[in-house]
Amino acid sequence: MEEIKCTCGHLLSNNSDQLPYGAWVIPDQQTEAGFETIIKVIDEVLESKRTGELVEGLQGHFQDFSSFEANPESLNVIQVLITKSADVGREMYECEACGRLLVENGDDFLIYQRESADQEKGILTAPS
Repeated sequence: MEEIKCTCGHLLSNNSDQLPYGAWVIPDQQTEAGFETIIKVIDEVLESKRTGELVEGLQGHFQDFSSFEANPESLNVIQVLITKSADVGREMYECEACGRLLVENGDDFLIYQRESADQEKGILTAPS
């Protein structure tokens, strides 16, 4: 998915990292188990890299291996974290136009509206 349409009509692009209006939400019920899973995957990928079996190690953990297949050595821990976070969390976006929050729910998004237009937008932007 490269664009998400808010109910106000604004299109949000999600084809990049470091979006000031995007975030990952990890439910409390998933936090501990989710991070344990991610740490285990990182350990296994690093071990497979150490033993020279990186391609096999990556294929066991990534549904879409094509981005690493040409050059598996390019994989780093950050990519593992980002890729595996999708297994434990949900994407969330804030519409830049109206401030609605769009929370991933399966193949769709649930949309939440601010109670007042006076409320400040930019809730997902990292603090300075």
